[in-house]
Amino acid sequence: MKGKNILVLGGTRGFGYELAKEFARLGARVAISGRRLADAENAARRALQERPISGSARVEDSAEAATVVLIPLEADIQSFESLAALRFAAEAALGSIDTLVVNAGVSQIPAKAWNAEPSDVDRVLATDLRGPMFAVRAFMPAMLDRGSGSIWFVEGLGSNGMMVDRYALYGSSKRGLAYYWRALAREAAGTGVTIHALSPGMMLTDFLMDNLNRESPERRAKTVKLYNILADRPETVARFAAPRMLAEGGNGRLLSWLTGPKSALRFMAAPFRRRRLLEA
Repeated sequence: MKGKNILVLGGTRGFGYELAKEFARLGARVAISGRRLADAENAARRALQERPISGSARVEDSAEAATVVLIPLEADIQSFESLAALRFAAEAALGSIDTLVVNAGVSQIPAKAWNAEPSDVDRVLATDLRGPMFAVRAFMPAMLDRGSGSIWFVEGLGSNGMMVDRYALYGSSKRGLAYYWRALAREAAGTGVTIHALSPGMMLTDFLMDNLNRESPERRAKTVKLYNILADRPETVARFAAPRMLAEGGNGRLLSWLTGPKSALRFMAAPFRRRRLLEA
């Protein structure tokens, strides 16, 4: 498990940030990307407990008694040219990339499908669907030449076909991504490169909270009640996911945190076990 070189696209905040920290804690050498280098540098400093970052971002973490490598890089997932440049920067910093985590994403502004602004359509599809395709084109050929590597995609609302009012745009992008990574896994069979996805469930990230704060008081109260049953903090999911993502084995895996049975148990336990992640 230790010693893998991992690049997390969208690792400056939320789940990607927590996942990168957990990979590093488990001994991987990690690079994180953000749209602005300053954001990635700030995230790396926070993850390394405010220690200064040198050129290679190698920092001695005395608490772990091991060298932690967490490298900040800049890339815009909406641009293929930016991702191609990121690949060379990541390889220069780490060597070959063993695992690529495609986590960068945006949510939509909640709106009925016919009210979605054209600018929001372009933004969501360019980031959540076209961006992962660009990332595959930028990184996978080198993995194929080497005969090894893995790519992980992060699923979201709509990946399994579930529909929620006012999120048709975001859900469609994630449903498309679910088809894409499965088709990619099928085509990659036997190449030595494996393709997988993580379904993290409902997490209290900035994306979710930003949209929650746009809601009316009545809708917010109902939503908070649901979140207190089903949602989790991103660090909780990261602790579950990171070691399993690092483990070898298979192709085309879907790693799920909030499974159907787990959701049902939480609803059944809700009257007796009060989870208080958020206040109404």
